[in-house]
Amino acid sequence: MPGPDRAQGKQGETEMQEERKPGGYTADASAAPTLEDLKRMVLQEAGGQAFYQALAETTDNADIKRLLGRTANEELSHAHRVQEVIQRLHGQAMAIPDHADNPYAKVPADLAVTRPLLEMIVAEELKGEVLYEGWAAHVDDAEAASLLRRNGTEERRHAERAQDILKLAGL
Repeated sequence: MPGPDRAQGKQGETEMQEERKPGGYTADASAAPTLEDLKRMVLQEAGGQAFYQALAETTDNADIKRLLGRTANEELSHAHRVQEVIQRLHGQAMAIPDHADNPYAKVPADLAVTRPLLEMIVAEELKGEVLYEGWAAHVDDAEAASLLRRNGTEERRHAERAQDILKLAGL
């Protein structure tokens, strides 16, 4: 779930916006997600794909590239699941925009596999797990809840992969 708004570049400069959300938006895990929450999450998850793809391109380590590539693919799967949740809960369709049209798919030019970035990824992915679990607990549609929980489970897996990458990179 991390994206470019929380990424750190080679110089260690942090480009943070509150909780990765433009305009100071923050999602609430203690209530059912609103349509706005879900639409933003589609964009964030699709942006996460761009982020992890770009991060994979910054390393020559094949194992790290593979782990980041797998995470990138799962981020897009998360976006598709949230699309389905939107359809189930709100009866609306939402297209996933191309990366060029997604404000969450902007990647810093100096992105690199660093300890601070990987530690931030671990923290953000674990927050994503909590958010999805909270949302799942507050929706009345069992299938929507299942889709949200699956995303949450994979967010934890992304945090674990980031920890594995720290070891593989010797950081």
